[in-house]
Amino acid sequence: MLTALLLASVLQEPKYENTDYGIRLRIPPGWNIDGARQARVILKITSGGEYLVRPEILVYEIPFSEPITLMQYKELVRHNIQRTYKDPLMLDDRQGEAGGRAGFFLEVRSKGTTDADVVSIKGVFQRSPRRMIGVDGFFPAGKEGELRKIYDGILASLEFIPRKKPDGLDAGVKDIQDALKSRPGPAAPPAAVQELGIFTGDKQVGTYRVEIRQAAGGEELSTRTKIDLGEDGRVDTSVTGFLSNDLATQNVEVVEIKVSKDKRTQNFSAKVALAAGEVTAERRINGEPYAARFPAPHGTVLAELLELLQARLVGPQKKLFLLPMAAAYDDETGLAKIELGGLHKMKEGETTSEVFVSHLVRDEGAVMTYWHGADRQLQRVSAANQSFVIRRLK
Repeated sequence: MLTALLLASVLQEPKYENTDYGIRLRIPPGWNIDGARQARVILKITSGGEYLVRPEILVYEIPFSEPITLMQYKELVRHNIQRTYKDPLMLDDRQGEAGGRAGFFLEVRSKGTTDADVVSIKGVFQRSPRRMIGVDGFFPAGKEGELRKIYDGILASLEFIPRKKPDGLDAGVKDIQDALKSRPGPAAPPAAVQELGIFTGDKQVGTYRVEIRQAAGGEELSTRTKIDLGEDGRVDTSVTGFLSNDLATQNVEVVEIKVSKDKRTQNFSAKVALAAGEVTAERRINGEPYAARFPAPHGTVLAELLELLQARLVGPQKKLFLLPMAAAYDDETGLAKIELGGLHKMKEGETTSEVFVSHLVRDEGAVMTYWHGADRQLQRVSAANQSFVIRRLK
């Protein structure tokens, strides 16, 4: 602790803060912010001193499409260094932390683009099973000792702070509450289990099974998604959950098995509960436990229950709702949008029916479109920029 305080004390203003990514740190004297924009890069600073190779430090976000543990990712990074660095010599491999988050450091000496010797330090710190923060340092060999102190000082000053609340979020939560109050309770759920097909073009590659049941004080949801792409892999995901009528109490259990094209099998599971403004999660990622507890803003809905809430809201009206969401494998809340598109005509073959169209947008960019019948039965689902469609089986 004393070492961290001493390291932080050598750094003076300015203090850098980015509420889009939820991060704060101090920039060392003599270092300048590089204004060039790069995807997922939070901050890039370079030294104004005279060096054969210009020192730089890069802070960036590392998102994942599926859960991963810190040690699993470290092995991927190590293999990438061995494959892509020129004449790499591993100098250090150690665990550490920054901002109270566990992480690791890999330090390697290699040849730079001008064949000058450089020392690279790669620090990675886990914010959740699907999101990490990287802090990379690139220094000329022979100067790494003095520059490593700067790097360590930046890490000592690093803080993870709440992300900026999106504009209109409070009003969006109130709109949802008002909409739910205007209904006496959840509409009558489907009379039977629904099983829809998952198609790419005319080829069926899987099934989507969904059941909504009335329960004391709310509704229960069960879904099972099975996709089999043959040699390209398969996925089997089960979700069960409960959403209270007032959204105050929620829980989900997710179990997923994925087999990739290279025959690698992965297993993920999570039990997540939301109550009294707090989310608790117990997970296993390929057998490795990962628990979390974090605050949830008023109006938060567990991401796996968004479709259930959406089905409650659908109707002839057109309306956009904003709300905070908490996904099973994230350790902080994100943003979701439910857009009601009103009543439309849907034609399947020679049959035309009236359906309620709605869109579900998550902050990671996923956009899904849903068609519900007047009885809340799901008729069709499609995803933007995806080739698959979920539709009723004939």
